[in-house]
Amino acid sequence: MGLALTYAIVTVVEFVAEDLDIPLSAFTYSWRLDEMLAYNPERILSDGRVVIQSSRVESPLRREVRVGESIVTVEIAPGYGEYDIDHLYTSSLRIIRVDSVTSSMIREKALSTTRDGVEYMFIFVDSGDVAVLEGEHFRVRLPFVESTATLHTHPEGACGLSKQDVLSGLDVLSSGGLFAAAATPSCIAFMLRRGLVSEDDYIKIREIIHKGEIRRLPATKFETVLFGFTNY
Repeated sequence: MGLALTYAIVTVVEFVAEDLDIPLSAFTYSWRLDEMLAYNPERILSDGRVVIQSSRVESPLRREVRVGESIVTVEIAPGYGEYDIDHLYTSSLRIIRVDSVTSSMIREKALSTTRDGVEYMFIFVDSGDVAVLEGEHFRVRLPFVESTATLHTHPEGACGLSKQDVLSGLDVLSSGGLFAAAATPSCIAFMLRRGLVSEDDYIKIREIIHKGEIRRLPATKFETVLFGFTNY
């Protein structure tokens, strides 16, 4: 549920930023909200309200969003928080890692992939639900589905994103998804967005792939997309 809430907040902030022509760097939020998104999202649903600060608004702006069966008001209020909004994007994968139920399920499916080669796809949606789909031997082929994030399994020792993983991941991020990732039993390779994916980054990533230099991606700096690895 924390990931769905993060997606809802990001969606509102991006809408307000575009509507008022405010840079995303002008939005911040509190350390308390950061902790609640990761460890106690149910409290946010119970409160029904989230506050994001901005130095560029003179009076509070409010937008209602539906998250599952709940309605949450996202308020953009004058002021400053401890974290800039970029931290919200880059923390999205952390929410999955610290959720013991979700991370255990991912690890279990990754162990199964290691044993028999059948991959599994996790599709996270804005209601807070997650669909787990069984793929084929060392691949998952599905039609594109809009989602808050996607993750599929790889066998142990294959922590990385393939050419097709990156291409489909670009589709996820460009349509508003927060991250696309591949998980082994011990490692997650990911690509996540930081703001709206820029045309320059989109083209640059595809050019690197076309040249067969996919190994360069984690070490290449992009303005709106971050590649990396993490344990869980």
